[in-house]
Amino acid sequence: MTDPAAPRLSTASLVRAATGLTYRQLNDWDAKGALPASTDRGHGWRRYTDREVFTIMICAEIRRRFGASLKLLARLRTEMLEASLDALDETLNQMISIGEGGWFVTDLDDYADIFPETRFELHIESVSFLNAPNGAVILLKLDPLVHRLLELLEPGLSIPRHQDGLNELRAYRRALSVRSEEELEILELIRTGEFSKILIRLSDGKVRTVNTEREYGEQQRHELMALLAEHDFQTLTLTKRDGKVVSVNQRLPRKSDSAR
Repeated sequence: MTDPAAPRLSTASLVRAATGLTYRQLNDWDAKGALPASTDRGHGWRRYTDREVFTIMICAEIRRRFGASLKLLARLRTEMLEASLDALDETLNQMISIGEGGWFVTDLDDYADIFPETRFELHIESVSFLNAPNGAVILLKLDPLVHRLLELLEPGLSIPRHQDGLNELRAYRRALSVRSEEELEILELIRTGEFSKILIRLSDGKVRTVNTEREYGEQQRHELMALLAEHDFQTLTLTKRDGKVVSVNQRLPRKSDSAR
């Protein structure tokens, strides 16, 4: 009786159809350690899990496009299957949830990772995956490989291609992004934590001036004269209680670049 919890196993004929490799090539790959250890050698048949088939597909695509040696692919295959991240499962989840899968990134040495489309866009902008040890990487889009494998495993089954979730994430990211030098300047003023109030004057939708107010305690009264000498245009407001200065507000006008 078949265990329903057991992983599905595929024969070499499916691997051949999924990768485009001939039986002779598969034998060569096996002899040089580029194939996973097959599950059912006792009966003379090679059998592989879906994850292993997908791993072989990635290696075959890299060899076809970039000419990687079987020695490098053997190391890459081992690293992929020993890692906790399941490339097939991760890509499938992304394709279902946001409409786009992701990218396989490797330097064919000791760096390999799966980047969902959402993370990939951020890493492309920062070129952060070039922190890989060799400073150069191979990028492989995984969605076409998933579609090919699904068609072989479950004929007629397909994941509709859409970008609804991805577009929502992009819109959210744009809403949080800084859109101008003026916005960046204001954010930097806020993040200093030095000002009690920041007043912004707009004209035609553009920032014209930014006024900042800073509070000073009584212990800093002796600095008032120094403050007055700091800027040619400013407003100092003193607040007194019981005859004592309890706070000093300094307002400085700043013109935005667009208003200069």
